[in-house]
Amino acid sequence: MRFCHRKQISQELVLTRQNKKQLYLNHLSTFLLAGSDEKFLKRKQK
Repeated sequence: MRFCHRKQISQELVLTRQNKKQLYLNHLSTFLLAGSDEKFLKRKQK
């Protein structure tokens, strides 16, 4: 019984870690896209 509970907890931890990684990657990609958009706009204004 306790072993199953522990296993479930570890699986949840893994999931949260994956979610955090996904969130981080999403944030990073949006940040990079925003940066490239800014560069593009500045280049277009010149």
